Amino acid sequence: MWLDYFNALPTWEWYWEATNALTVGASLHHRLINALRVGAAGLQAGELSVAVQVALDLRDSGLVELSRLETMVRSPELSAHEQLISGFYGSYLGPDAEAALARFARFAAALAPRVT
Repeated sequence: MWLDYFNALPTWEWYWEATNALTVGASLHHRLINALRVGAAGLQAGELSVAVQVALDLRDSGLVELSRLETMVRSPELSAHEQLISGFYGSYLGPDAEAALARFARFAAALAPRVT
């Protein structure tokens, strides 16, 4: 999907809108994790429009402080789980899922505050 430039952003927008009404803690956590996966995969694939939109959507959602994202994705539990999940789906985050997620976390934290 992320290599299909014309469908990547509309697919992200559909997902984000479809999950907008979630209010339960575990569901919100999954929404955040999925956003991180999409943002990291988009950045990895060079789909900058997707990575930018995910960063801005995360900022606007208030799900997490963007400055805390990198610490969150570097937690051993999350990074091990994401490496396993990425491997199940063709290593869509590359050989090191933690590094890809951390790269997106830094990207989001640097970009989002600068865009109005």
